[in-house]
Amino acid sequence: DMEVVKKLWSHGDISLEVYTSMGRMFGQKSSFNEAAPGFSRTSFEQKHLELNTFKTLQELEGLAITKRVESLTEEVNRQVEREKMLQKKYEELLFKKTKFEGELEVASSNA
Repeated sequence: DMEVVKKLWSHGDISLEVYTSMGRMFGQKSSFNEAAPGFSRTSFEQKHLELNTFKTLQELEGLAITKRVESLTEEVNRQVEREKMLQKKYEELLFKKTKFEGELEVASSNA
């Protein structure tokens, strides 16, 4: 079925030569200019190459996004842990300060 061939070609799974050959087998227009009026063979192949390049780039970016999200998640988790550690340290220092102020007040009142 020529529709299957068209889908394969539009997804970049077959070359222009195979597409036009299959078209001839299915009784479609035989020349490139008849099949794609207004395009030169070179510009058509260039557009096809560009499309495939962008599809590949899209796939690679999809993979890269996953890695970026994982990296950012790890960074956030590290930051949360550091924040907890600093909050605990602040609490300890605040406790010591309060304790020393109390001891100082007792010492002042005894003097």
